[in-house]
Amino acid sequence: IRAPLPLGYSSHTEDGEMYFYHAESKTSTWEHPLDAHYKQLVILHRAKLAQAHKAQSRRDYPPGIENVAPNEEEEDTSAAVFDMRPGAGSKGILSMLRGR
Repeated sequence: IRAPLPLGYSSHTEDGEMYFYHAESKTSTWEHPLDAHYKQLVILHRAKLAQAHKAQSRRDYPPGIENVAPNEEEEDTSAAVFDMRPGAGSKGILSMLRGR
């Protein structure tokens, strides 16, 4: 991380590796003092991107497609359109093809 160090911290190098020293507590660490904070920001940002992507993919469908539910009050004609029995009337496939 190349973020600024919090107050009281300084960076040092040992054997080509950077470490951080906090003078007041006299502690040192190999990880940037704000590493956990920035990792959490990355996780939150990725979650927001995933949520936005999911919302966008829902908007890619034509309006109403994702929430299509059969209306219980309407007659289900999906099977009747292919009803080829004699006397099926206007719901028969031949009648449909003839435009009746």
